[in-house]
Amino acid sequence: MKTIDEMIDVMQRFKDGAKIECKRRNDDSDPWDPAPFPAWEWDSFDYRVKPVTKTMDIYVDPSRGAEEAINLGLYDTEGHHSSRTKKVTITWEE
Repeated sequence: MKTIDEMIDVMQRFKDGAKIECKRRNDDSDPWDPAPFPAWEWDSFDYRVKPVTKTMDIYVDPSRGAEEAINLGLYDTEGHHSSRTKKVTITWEE
């Protein structure tokens, strides 16, 4: 079960417009489902802010490798790339 601070954070973010998901507690096979009107039954359900998937195209020098270029900040997002650079799309959840 979440701490009171974690519960408050989820509910505050809902109040601020975030989308919420819920699933039955202690059931790892239960998928996260949209909860447009959460009942906040914390004893029976877990709630979370729906993760937002973000993507970004970057251009890197293939001789360095994409991971090294990202870690070192050696990439371009504006498309001002030379013929030596390679386009890489990165995706993450927030």
